[in-house]
Amino acid sequence: MPNGSLYDLLHLNSRPPGWTRRIRFGLHVAKAVQGLHSSSPPVIHRDIKSSNVLIDKDWNARLGDLGLALRGHVEDVRIKCTPPAGTLGYLDPGYLSPGDLSAKSDVFSFGILLLEILSGRNAIDVNYSPPSVVDWAVPIIKRGDFAGICDQRIGPPADPP
Repeated sequence: MPNGSLYDLLHLNSRPPGWTRRIRFGLHVAKAVQGLHSSSPPVIHRDIKSSNVLIDKDWNARLGDLGLALRGHVEDVRIKCTPPAGTLGYLDPGYLSPGDLSAKSDVFSFGILLLEILSGRNAIDVNYSPPSVVDWAVPIIKRGDFAGICDQRIGPPADPP
């Protein structure tokens, strides 16, 4: 894709994307996940992460890499026997065995992706304490400090006049 991956834009680009683009990317991925889960039979992606979100020439986000995806209902024997898969930091902690898989696992991964989009932090970064973006963000959010989780390179979004 002409503009690389969302990971590239958030973590490797000297000029990180602004809020309008970030919100747009999040909406595009949300629509992609909704489309997968609403198909018949449904598709569970199992590896939603910023490096699997590709950005086209018009700055549209495309959810790619369906290599770990499973198509079918979670009750299907084939899906119930498939071992857990995904990427550390994005993987649903409730998805510990094949029988635990559901669309909720993708929703968890999408939530991590949204935290990454908002904060500009990697899902897991051993250079920070705590290394997990979730463990870092939850106390800040509980304090009601939304600006505290916003990417400091661009600052919190401004309220419209």
